[in-house]
Amino acid sequence: MIAARLAGALTALTALCTPAAAAPPDGAPAREQAEGLTTDTWRGPEQPLEVHWHILAVPEYLVELAFTPLGFVTSVVERYRLDRRIYDLLRNDEGTIQVVPTGKISGGDGIGVGGAIDIEDLIGRGEDIEVGGLVRLNSDWEASAEYEQSLATLEGREVHLGLEYELDQNEKFYGAGNDTTPADRRILRESIFQSMAGIDIFALGTPDYAGLFEVGYRRVRLTPGTDVDVDEIPLGGAGDTVEPPPDFGSTHDYLTAGFALQYDTRDQTASTSRGLLALVSARTTISPDETSLGAVTGSAEVHWYIPVLPRRRVVVLSGGVGASAPLGEDREIPFHELVVHDRKNHLRGYGNDRFRDRLGWWTSAEYRYPIYEYQDTGVGLTTSLFVDAGRVAGEVTEVWEGPIRWDVGAGVRAETEKFVILLLEVARSPEGIEVGLTVGKDF
Repeated sequence: MIAARLAGALTALTALCTPAAAAPPDGAPAREQAEGLTTDTWRGPEQPLEVHWHILAVPEYLVELAFTPLGFVTSVVERYRLDRRIYDLLRNDEGTIQVVPTGKISGGDGIGVGGAIDIEDLIGRGEDIEVGGLVRLNSDWEASAEYEQSLATLEGREVHLGLEYELDQNEKFYGAGNDTTPADRRILRESIFQSMAGIDIFALGTPDYAGLFEVGYRRVRLTPGTDVDVDEIPLGGAGDTVEPPPDFGSTHDYLTAGFALQYDTRDQTASTSRGLLALVSARTTISPDETSLGAVTGSAEVHWYIPVLPRRRVVVLSGGVGASAPLGEDREIPFHELVVHDRKNHLRGYGNDRFRDRLGWWTSAEYRYPIYEYQDTGVGLTTSLFVDAGRVAGEVTEVWEGPIRWDVGAGVRAETEKFVILLLEVARSPEGIEVGLTVGKDF
């Protein structure tokens, strides 16, 4: 055994003392590396070109390129921690009083700014009070006040009380029907005051389900528009070819009663990656005065969130129907109870209040994917590509007759897991391009 160890040591000493082999002459093949040794620089295996994944990512490449300037904004926020500074400025230390800024920019209505004061559990009884409003540059304005209180005597159900007032001096009206044209556009002035009282249908803790029963009073006045541009025509002028709604030219009072039901299996309220959201609502509206106005309205819609790729890439498939019918043979449907398709309701490539009628359907497909998240906080930016389609009709037999209205577009939203902070959408339809920007809680 000792002899074997001496032989091994002698062999190792001989190898150390042996001079290195001379480098091969020019043009001679290099000596192969000994088995088990590696080069000084490690090179990973080449990845194959997966064309199908790059094709699927083309929409992401385009949208990320379009929103590259947002990178500057996010870098400033990260560097100076503006998120914390602004958040601390808009709330008290206990978090019971918060100020929520609100802003709107749209091609038809211009710029609007406002905000709300949200008071939660200030006296320790679980109450929630919110008072806010918004003013536009054209002097249109809106204000609201809401109160919510959870009651243990009603198994945790919440009681809801609310007041709202809105003045729109240049609301668009094209007449009723799917075949109206941009040349039919007229301007009317609408003022609405309404009060509501409601109670939750389901008790606190009911999984996946929510519902509200509500009664209310509404006072509406429709008159010719007063804030119009040079190329705009007030509704109701002499010889006007566009027929005004039945409640135009006077003030009407309405009593309302209705309910809304919701089935929700989404994993998150805002930054949703999977789940189903279904909504059903119905309402009865009647004028207690001697006018022949009254209607029954209803709607149903479904939103299906389907994860398709890693990193929270989601396809959202949506669709819905709406209907309004006179409350009796001797009554007509009030203006505000008709089904509406426009930039704010299902067809994002058309102007506000673009299509109105008794019946309507719509569908949408949207591809969403995140492009930025702020320091693993759940606050980030999500971009999207979408296509919308739908139409309105006066009779059931007309629902599928005539042209289908459609648009395509892209958007970006700043959101948390619970709510959307900012939403910017740009959509194009055969009638042009519509841009909408909303900041705050009005979604």
